[in-house]
Amino acid sequence: MNPLQSVIEMIDEQLEPLDREHEQLTERLRVIDEMRFSLREMRKQAVPSKSAKTRGGKAQKPSPRKADVMEVLVGLVKDNQPIARQDLESLAKHTLKAERGFCLSGAALLIKKCLGTDSFTVSKDDRVSCPSENSTADTAVKQVLAHQPS
Repeated sequence: MNPLQSVIEMIDEQLEPLDREHEQLTERLRVIDEMRFSLREMRKQAVPSKSAKTRGGKAQKPSPRKADVMEVLVGLVKDNQPIARQDLESLAKHTLKAERGFCLSGAALLIKKCLGTDSFTVSKDDRVSCPSENSTADTAVKQVLAHQPS
C-alpha cells in the first residue's frame, strides 16, 4: 500500500463519523427551525390585534345609546328650561363625552331623535322645554330604558 493511500484512508475513516454527525445535526437543526416557526405562529395568534385600539394606543370609548342621550337631555332641560336648542345640544355632547365617558359617534343623530319625541317641546324660537311638570320626560326615559338590551 502506498503511504499516500494510507493517509487518505486514515482521513476518510476520521471524516466518515464526522459526516454522519453533521447530517444528524443538520436534520436536528431543521426540526428545531420548524418547531420555532410553529411556536412563533401560535404566539402571533395568541396576541390580540391592535385594531381594537385607536391611533393614540387607547381603547375606544363606547358610543352612547338612546337611553343615555335621553337621560342627559331630560336632566339638562329640567335644570335649564327653556333652553336654546343649540346650547342644549352643545351641553349634551359635553356631558356625554366629559362626564359620562362616551365618544360622540352617532350622538348628534340620537339627540335629534330624542328631541323629536313627546318628552320635549321646541318653540318657534328654537327653545326646548319639557311639556309639563308631571314628569312626562321621566316616563319617556323609563320607557326607552325598558326597551334597551342589557
